[in-house]
Amino acid sequence: MIEHLKELSKTIPLETAYDWEMPANIPIDIPPDVVGPFSRNIYLKENLASVLASDHELKVHYWIIREWGGKFVLPIPSLKVLD
Repeated sequence: MIEHLKELSKTIPLETAYDWEMPANIPIDIPPDVVGPFSRNIYLKENLASVLASDHELKVHYWIIREWGGKFVLPIPSLKVLD
């Protein structure tokens, strides 16, 4: 299966075929030289850890579930922030 996925990645390069726009209110700034949905998503994944580590109110955690991660599977806009 891994070999098949490697072959698919050559046929359909994610850098150009990835079509997903970033949600609103991204919790970090993405530099203007990071262009395209694929590169912006990778940048977000690689640079969000430090924000999560200091997110004691869990606002960014909820943003990930409701806005970012939910877009891939099933949005969960009704997820309530608990006091």
